[in-house]
Amino acid sequence: MKHGRIDDIINNGESQTLEFKKNFDQAALETVCAFANASGGVVLIGINDDKKPVNDLKVGPETLQNWINEIKNKTQPQLIIDAEIREYDGSTIAALFVDEYPIKPVALKGRYFKRVRNSNHQLSLSEISDLYLKTMNSSWDFHHDPHHSYEHISEEKILKFIRKVEKHNNSGISMTPYEFMAKMEFIRDGKITIGAFLLFAKDYCVITDIQAGRFKSPTKIIDDRIEFYNPGKLFGGITMEDLLTNNYTSQARNKVIAKAFKEIGSVERYGSGIKKVFDICRDYGVIPPKFEEKFNGFFVTLYKERLSVSDGTVNDTVNVPEMSQEMSQEMSQEMSQEMSQEMSQEMSSIMQLVKENSAITAEEMAVKLNVTTRTVYRIISVLKKEGLLERVGATKNGRWVIINKNFGDK
Repeated sequence: MKHGRIDDIINNGESQTLEFKKNFDQAALETVCAFANASGGVVLIGINDDKKPVNDLKVGPETLQNWINEIKNKTQPQLIIDAEIREYDGSTIAALFVDEYPIKPVALKGRYFKRVRNSNHQLSLSEISDLYLKTMNSSWDFHHDPHHSYEHISEEKILKFIRKVEKHNNSGISMTPYEFMAKMEFIRDGKITIGAFLLFAKDYCVITDIQAGRFKSPTKIIDDRIEFYNPGKLFGGITMEDLLTNNYTSQARNKVIAKAFKEIGSVERYGSGIKKVFDICRDYGVIPPKFEEKFNGFFVTLYKERLSVSDGTVNDTVNVPEMSQEMSQEMSQEMSQEMSQEMSQEMSSIMQLVKENSAITAEEMAVKLNVTTRTVYRIISVLKKEGLLERVGATKNGRWVIINKNFGDK
């Protein structure tokens, strides 16, 4: 990009690596910091969001050097950037070229920023820690546990783990349990790691506790859905859109624990878990799971409802696995030939999205369901034809209305 034509660069629009700014201000400094903490980028000073030049921008070599010095003085570690004066559409603009910094994160006067798509976000404390550990090719669970020692881990659990490793690799291990732990780096420099304690804790521990509940409503636990919550948001710069479109490379937040599960064959393939969850739900015929980032953590909601298509309508059917074979066959005979089971699942998924957000766009539905926009439009057309869904208002500012009010009732 540094040596490309300025017209081509600007025409591409703002992105993960390009930002337009009218002036060199605090927002421009934050973008420089965000680029350094990501994969680098270019800040064009003197360009509006509509890609038009700011005609009254006055910048010369001395101004450019002052900007470079300000960036250097306000960042830690200090960033040294390249900058050039360019001509665009009869006006003078400045291009600030920011390289990815090798040791992250970089701070701007004590604050840390990251680049996500075409905007900047301030890093949380946990994200700062993750970024530092990632840079150092380390992870939280790799460090020594300052609060626990050998007496807090179970040798019996270690032996069980070793037997699983032997079975998975079809070979014997001739080391003592603690020699094996050291080889696996569960023990380092004679001290147990945080990962070792989490994997082999002798007694009950609150930080390794799992609480399970099945919810009928936000406050009533029964048997209609299961919610999983884990502290910490998506790792490695992955966004929800990346996750739902399977457009990412999986990275392990806790490398020691990930390595342990890989050694016993419990990790099929890094990055395959989310897709597998969707596939299982689709094959079983239940509505898709919901993935969310909130409360500084990651939520997964699995639903119990399965779908049936009868007489051209779509309804949630609870406890379908318990139906008799005769009932199941009868239902299959009544299904419309034009609607496959896959279509019914997709229809219900779209209706569920509309319930959650009546202003959702077809493009947003496509991202969430991991299908093409064309597929979404096709399914919406069927829903409209069946009298289940209606569009009210303009294309841009309108909303969806569910006609069948009983749809999805439990």
